[in-house]
Amino acid sequence: MKTLYKILIPVAAVVLLIILCVVLVSASSTREAFLTIDKGSVEVDTGNGWVTATDGVTLSKDDKVRTLADGRAILVFQESIIVELEPNTEVTVGVVEAQKVALGQDSGKTWNKFTAIAGVKDYEVTTPNTVATVRGTSFWMDMFSCGVTEGTVHVKTTDNEKDVTAGFKMDDSIVKPLTDEEKKVAIAHMEAAVKVMKNLRADEINKHPVLLAIVKARYGWTDQDIAAKLEKLDNGEASLDQVRANSPIPLASLEKMMKITEEIRKEKEAIARLSAA
Repeated sequence: MKTLYKILIPVAAVVLLIILCVVLVSASSTREAFLTIDKGSVEVDTGNGWVTATDGVTLSKDDKVRTLADGRAILVFQESIIVELEPNTEVTVGVVEAQKVALGQDSGKTWNKFTAIAGVKDYEVTTPNTVATVRGTSFWMDMFSCGVTEGTVHVKTTDNEKDVTAGFKMDDSIVKPLTDEEKKVAIAHMEAAVKVMKNLRADEINKHPVLLAIVKARYGWTDQDIAAKLEKLDNGEASLDQVRANSPIPLASLEKMMKITEEIRKEKEAIARLSAA
């Protein structure tokens, strides 16, 4: 019997270690809210007055962010919502929950990309004059208008309430088509959102350096090879389902990377539609 225990205890320890390794590799933590500085002067107020922001700083409920005349910033919520702040813009972080995010926009202009990467279902932006509620879309928001470049946004003002679809805007409570110049500017910001999503995907990949090293060694891939394969996925030249099927174990991290890639594809398709409209 003692001999049997001696055998079973090491076996149990090995099994436990394998399970732990699978859990650690499969897990994919999500950053709730953080800020990156695109350029220029950006400030934050976490309750003790305005101070110069640092790149990558974590944000919480009621924190304020503002860009000065030369500044641009990007906020990311739940690794699913990308908010670009133009110069002279101030926002307040509202709700930051697993399924809902809300942002107060006190001044200026924001460009918003809402995805379904990490399970967020509702996103709301409120200005002194307008409330925009969305479920998966791209749009801009300033103090007097809301322009939609992908999907549908429910826009509510003091004088009107309507679903605004891609290619249109609510301007002074009236729905109007986007101008050619507005489309051109919007496309540039949508392309910027694609770059942010690629950075989020790279961050996800870098969460698992050991696994990445194993994959590179197994297939003889270089960083350039991986970048080229990801570009093919982004352009729809390779199958996402095939990548999922070839995964050795069901990685939560892999699924998040695939969802990000799907959103990159959608945004590229939206850019193509807006360019052709």
